[in-house]
Amino acid sequence: MRRLSWLVAPALALFANAAAAVTLPSGLVVTWSAGVDEQSMAEAPFSTGVVNECTPGSGDATQCIGSYTWQGTTLTWDATSDPDPFINAVFGFTNTTAFTQTYILTSVIPIAPALLGGTLIGGSSQITVNDSNFNGVATVTSVAPLLGTGFVYNALIDGLVVEDLHGPGFSLSAPFAGGGATANAFFGLPGPTQPGPPALTSIGIRHEITLTPGDSVTLNSNFIVVIPEPTTIGLVTLGLAGLALAGRRRLA
Repeated sequence: MRRLSWLVAPALALFANAAAAVTLPSGLVVTWSAGVDEQSMAEAPFSTGVVNECTPGSGDATQCIGSYTWQGTTLTWDATSDPDPFINAVFGFTNTTAFTQTYILTSVIPIAPALLGGTLIGGSSQITVNDSNFNGVATVTSVAPLLGTGFVYNALIDGLVVEDLHGPGFSLSAPFAGGGATANAFFGLPGPTQPGPPALTSIGIRHEITLTPGDSVTLNSNFIVVIPEPTTIGLVTLGLAGLALAGRRRLA
């Protein structure tokens, strides 16, 4: 089985505003802009001030841990990737402003060569919100459909959404002052097992959230695209043939 993992290239953008970019030691490319509110933008000058460390893991794995702070928001990451393949990326946002912030985080990796046939896909999303300022109010929500897709998690192939999780109207709140809450969702796992389209140029994942003032959210997510093994394709073909035969027998 030939598998592809995606390295993390997060981008925070609201509407079509451009963002600055930096390439980290592992080849991790990070770009974003931050939404000050639903009507305006504040571009993150992401060219200096990055704290990041990448270390080799077992096999071909590489782990990168880092952080960056700009205009009232701190972004942290802990991403382990392996070309053989897997990716487990944990991103955290802390909103230190006095108002609810909108964040749109997109991770994309170009692929080569193109996957011309059908694929199998799978992914998961775990969201944890924490009342970091102990005021008893901490809520993370999906972005309204007029401003985004309406889902917190969107899996992308060639820039198009192929699956989504948590939404629309998703909302998660901490149950008490200083507390936290977690929500989980997944598709095509264990596996991946869900049929997907050809992947010609890129795969990726996008998060879209709003976060209350003074609070933190952690996004632990993954997305994987594979080419099915010949045995898997054969079993699927055999199953379809069996269904067709059963149908003909019922009609006879």
